[in-house]
Amino acid sequence: MIRSHTVTSLGADDAGESNLTYTWTVLVKPAGAGDPAFSVEGKEGDGSGTHAARTTTATFTALGNCANRGSPGSGRAKGSG
Repeated sequence: MIRSHTVTSLGADDAGESNLTYTWTVLVKPAGAGDPAFSVEGKEGDGSGTHAARTTTATFTALGNCANRGSPGSGRAKGSG
């Protein structure tokens, strides 16, 4: 049985939120299930690394407990100098 749910993450950035990309990580999934598929704007993909991925649908192939983490990032290198 396939189950889907919509997940959203929202971050902030000094250069503007539209500069962020979002990566999704599976923290918990049903026993024996594979990783969920993430869809972004109707396109199947891994749901990672784009601004559009801030809201995506996670589709699981098994019922049970699940947890996902959405992580925003700017892609800008941090350092001193």
